[in-house]
Amino acid sequence: MPAPLGALTPAAFLHDYWQKRPLLVRGAFPGFGSALDGDELADLACDADVESRIVSRADGRYETRIGPFSSEDFGALGDRDWTLLVQDVDKQVPELVTVLDQFTFLPAWRIDDLMVSWAADGGSVGPHVDQYDVFLLQGSGTRRWQVGTLDASGFVATDEWLLQPGDMLYLPPGLPHWGVAVGPCMTWSIGLRAPSAAELVSDFCERASAPLTDAERYSDPDLTADEGGDGRLSEAALARARALLDATLAATHADLPRWFGELVTAPKAWLHPVPPDTLLDREALAACADTQRLVRDPRTRIAWFPMPDGTLRVCVDGHSEVVPAALEPLVRRLCGPREFPAGTLTRYLDDDGAAALVLRLYNGGQLTEADDD
Repeated sequence: MPAPLGALTPAAFLHDYWQKRPLLVRGAFPGFGSALDGDELADLACDADVESRIVSRADGRYETRIGPFSSEDFGALGDRDWTLLVQDVDKQVPELVTVLDQFTFLPAWRIDDLMVSWAADGGSVGPHVDQYDVFLLQGSGTRRWQVGTLDASGFVATDEWLLQPGDMLYLPPGLPHWGVAVGPCMTWSIGLRAPSAAELVSDFCERASAPLTDAERYSDPDLTADEGGDGRLSEAALARARALLDATLAATHADLPRWFGELVTAPKAWLHPVPPDTLLDREALAACADTQRLVRDPRTRIAWFPMPDGTLRVCVDGHSEVVPAALEPLVRRLCGPREFPAGTLTRYLDDDGAAALVLRLYNGGQLTEADDD
């Protein structure tokens, strides 16, 4: 299926719109009908393992409550001015992950989750700014979207669209926007993962400092007499401190790709794949792959990169391993379409390294047998 960008090619979209300006695509998903209704979404929001919230408006003020919720909570909401939002619905209802599969023109590790919201008439979360890219797909009903400016004096709209089922609006980071339900409606939000500078620096420094010991210290064997006596921090002292930092961080630069790969594939703490009840050996795996349709668990994130020595590092759910370069076709396939029809992986399994990699993924829960019910 082509990318849901209307007449635009992925290259044109990325060049002209990505992280630059909004794009409305009418009929991005022709004939789209929401595979989830409001009652089913409310059921998910009653689960303690699901991240959800309700945003309601009264007297011009927005109030947010965090789930899990009860049926009594929903019964008390009334028929206007509230919105239920549920994160990571693609992990809870795996068949919905096919929507995310239409965005393969973007790096797989950048695709975060499918958030689904159900709103009563007038429901909204208010004008706000997101610090990540988002595709807003109208599932059912109608929603009015506005973009504009937002400051202490309030929100001022500069553009406005009414979205019908199947329409999609792309919004770049940092653009103030406001969506309001025109009658009951459901919206699917495809969010993109974007680590903040604070997160990157914090995580990198933690990783870089882990192997250090007290043996690595500031030293000044070149100390001179004119640096003492008055408490002044000399230029030489600052240069020594800078040199120590530079030398310490330089030692971690070679490990930077591994750190970044493990960081961006790490799932949320409550969304790790679950290993199967019965672990397989290589022979059982070969039989399973030959006769069963397998799928990649929607909670799983996989990325890879070539190493200077010609091997590959494969990052899976926050961990990584090195595999031979000859496994690149298999690694690319594992990162591609989520479904593996019976026999798809069989041709790879004669290789010891390939069989070991697939076996680790199956026994770790990253690959599972499809539920065809």
